[in-house]
Amino acid sequence: MPTFGFDLRGGDDLPQPTDTPLELVQAMVNTILSARDLSARENQDYVRIIPIETAPYRTTQFDIDADGKEELYRRGRAAAEAFFADPETQRWLDQFAVRRALRARRLPLSV
Repeated sequence: MPTFGFDLRGGDDLPQPTDTPLELVQAMVNTILSARDLSARENQDYVRIIPIETAPYRTTQFDIDADGKEELYRRGRAAAEAFFADPETQRWLDQFAVRRALRARRLPLSV
């Protein structure tokens, strides 16, 4: 079974206030997560990651109101629908199905 990931991008790239110790820690966590996400994009499996634009919301922003949550949900759904409608994704899924079928047909080696 293939797995797919979601890459939430955009909000953490915006400048953040660092006037308090908590804001500084949040900015540091956002930087660490962004760096990790950038390294994951260099992986050959990135074809299975669905990018979702999240600006102006940040990874560590836990006080998003109901309208903001609904907006993020709509963006995620639209991104997933576009991803699975993409011909490149369809080709990858077709190839995955063929590989899986071939693997299932292999006969065990007998000694």
